[in-house]
Parts: sequence; structure tokens; C-alpha cells
Amino acid sequence: MEVRFFIQRLLAVSLVVSVAAATAAGHEIVGVQSYYTCQANLARAFLRSPNPGAGNVDYPLVVVDAGGNPTGEDIMVMTIQNASSFDARVTSIGFDFPGDLGGYEFVQLHKSYNDLTTNAGGVRTGTAGPGDYTELESVSIGQSHGDVRFSIREDIHGVPGFPHTGLDFALATGKTFAGGRPGEGLATDSIRHLVAVKGFLPADPDTGSLLEIEGLLNSSYVRFRQVGPNGDDNETGIWRNLLPPISCP
Repeated sequence: MEVRFFIQRLLAVSLVVSVAAATAAGHEIVGVQSYYTCQANLARAFLRSPNPGAGNVDYPLVVVDAGGNPTGEDIMVMTIQNASSFDARVTSIGFDFPGDLGGYEFVQLHKSYNDLTTNAGGVRTGTAGPGDYTELESVSIGQSHGDVRFSIREDIHGVPGFPHTGLDFALATGKTFAGGRPGEGLATDSIRHLVAVKGFLPADPDTGSLLEIEGLLNSSYVRFRQVGPNGDDNETGIWRNLLPPISCP
């Protein structure tokens, strides 16, 4: 109970945690159970901004109307990679932002993120107008075992291991964060699969400005199914930097 409380306290302030440690390789997400048994590679994924790396800062795209006026919505562009050992599958990716936010949906960008942004010393900002994207009901990722289809679910509760967490939204292969058939989840590969989500995103509590994408990824939860050499386990993963250091043999 003390460890779980410690983790939840860290998650509560994760939006203001420095993302310096995340920029080189993005956010390494590990299954909490595997982490504490010194087998973090059993349930492991990476969430990244489009241009991760030291000195790079990617901001969400500001959504504007036909007249160039901000609508209040933004587009978070990120990549997903399952780096687990054996055949663990990623079936859901959820976000718990502070405040009462909503209106999330997938979009397909008509140009690349880098084409829609300007680069000022490694800091990328930009806008997306009505002609720059198409709204989607779901996103399909092609893999060797078949297509992996994620849809967006809002106001999701029931995050295993974090009973008091209510997600603003989740990219889910099933109807719940914990659900989804393992065979329909994202399998391990070396590809960074890009997705873009439009909606109302939280601001930096200190400055009131839009948070960079890596800062938004601090608030992520990933559901792993079919974990381990026999595929018998299921786990919830969070950003590795939010877990306390442990000693492993």
C-alpha cells in the first residue's frame, strides 16, 4: 500500500516533472509488477514525441479554424512502440490529465508533423487548420499477425493497480482499459507507430502555456496483456521515471 500511494503521489504531479530524462528515448513505460521483480523487459513500451532527442521539444499542434483563429483544441502527435520480451501485447494506452477535459478523437494528418511546424532551435510549434487533418473513428496499425485497431474511449475507470484513477481517454482495442483480446493488441516490433489525437489538452499549471508533448506523456498508463514466457500475466505500466529505484541482482 505504501508503494502504491507513493506512485499515485508521483503521478499526481507528473505534469510538472522535468521531461529532460525522457527526451533522449521518449517515455519508457514498464509494467509495475515486472519492474518490482526485476524483469521490466517483460512488459515494456515506448511513447515518444515525433522528434525525441536531447535539445528537441515538440509541442502539440494548435487547431485553428478557416480564419486562422484558435479553437481551443490541440493535436497531440506521438509514436507507440511495444518493446516487450516474448509476446506481450499492448491493448490500451490511457491518459489521466488534471482538470475536466474531453472531446478527444483520432485525426489523420494530411502533412507530416514536421511540415506543419517550424523549428526554432529545436523547439517545434505549429498549427493545423481544417484542411490539414481528417477526423477518424479509429486507427488501424498493420502488423504481421493482422491489423491492430485502436478506438478512443473517454471517461474510463477501472485501471488495474490504480483503483482511484479515472482516465480522460484511452486508445483501446476493447471496450475498457483492462479489456481487449491479447491477439488484437499491438505486438512487439521495432516500428514507431504514429498516431494523432485531437482534443482539449491541459496547460502548464505554472505558466498557463501549452505543455510539450513529452510532458503530456508523463500522465500515461499502458495495459499489457499476455505477459511473460507463458503469456499468463496482465499488467499496467507507467513511466519508469515515476517508479522508485530498486536494487536488482
